[in-house]
Amino acid sequence: MAVADVAMAAGFGSVRRFNDVFVQRYRMKPTALRKEGSEPTPGAALTLRLAYRPPYDINGVLRFLAARQLSGIEAAVTEDGLLRRTLALAHQGRRFTGWLSGRFAGADATRHEFELQISASLLPALGAVIERVRQGLDLDADPTLIEPALASLPGPAGLRLPNGFDGFESAVRVILGQQVTVAAART
Repeated sequence: MAVADVAMAAGFGSVRRFNDVFVQRYRMKPTALRKEGSEPTPGAALTLRLAYRPPYDINGVLRFLAARQLSGIEAAVTEDGLLRRTLALAHQGRRFTGWLSGRFAGADATRHEFELQISASLLPALGAVIERVRQGLDLDADPTLIEPALASLPGPAGLRLPNGFDGFESAVRVILGQQVTVAAART
């Protein structure tokens, strides 16, 4: 990626400000770091780990998404916990399209993470992509506020409210889901 694209993906309004902060923190210019690094692999993806607060009903969320997946756009596979989808978004006056793929690290006590891979074409809009994934999977929910309110209801702990990765997409899904069955809305 160009340094300007990295600066914008990191949330800086200008390359100059990014360079100033980079030099202050790392005592070298971004271009010097790039010269020392290895050559990027064309089409390579970036892998991130997005934390969430337990409990989190992973299987329930994946079942919910799998029942509503749109063929050719997304796939939620509950058996191995994999979620894949395409994504198109506008960010800072540009349009980006690509794919993302992720899996929950598991419900063990040490790792409460969603491991996310993002296609290189979405990297200039990385901040917006992360925000959409966190929102789409409800990773920022606070279980200490949710669990007491739902304690009297049957079902597993960690209920979350997953939604779409795009506001318009979510609105269309809600409207269609109210008018017809979920299965019919998928068509």
